[in-house]
Amino acid sequence: MALQQQRGDREYFRFVEDVNNSPAVRVIDSMPVNAWRATRTAGVAGTATLVSAPGNGKSLYLTDIFMSNGATAGSIRLYERVAAVGNTILVDAIYFAINGNFSKEYKTPVKLAANASLDVEEGVITTHTIQVVGYTI
Repeated sequence: MALQQQRGDREYFRFVEDVNNSPAVRVIDSMPVNAWRATRTAGVAGTATLVSAPGNGKSLYLTDIFMSNGATAGSIRLYERVAAVGNTILVDAIYFAINGNFSKEYKTPVKLAANASLDVEEGVITTHTIQVVGYTI
């Protein structure tokens, strides 16, 4: 059973189960309603926006990163981009070996600047996949 709940300025879905038909409830999982996941799979190096800017006064929070690489060693860099300001590096170049991978779970989510997009810059890399997970507040 999923219950929608408000906690401060954050809205959550809480997944709960009834324990032995009693009024006691055990929380199984909770996640912000405004969570997102973005994936980019490409065959050549380039630059791209992974998650668009959320709008005035809102920020993206990055919680997880997963990356994998194919047959050519290369690098991937993540950065935040604010239209009037420019780019700020969030994750400096990660250099991949052939068939290499990388994953990171942030215990404390990385907050991007207000109204910033999450972008990627890939260098000398061929087939690869990038997946980022987070939420917007």
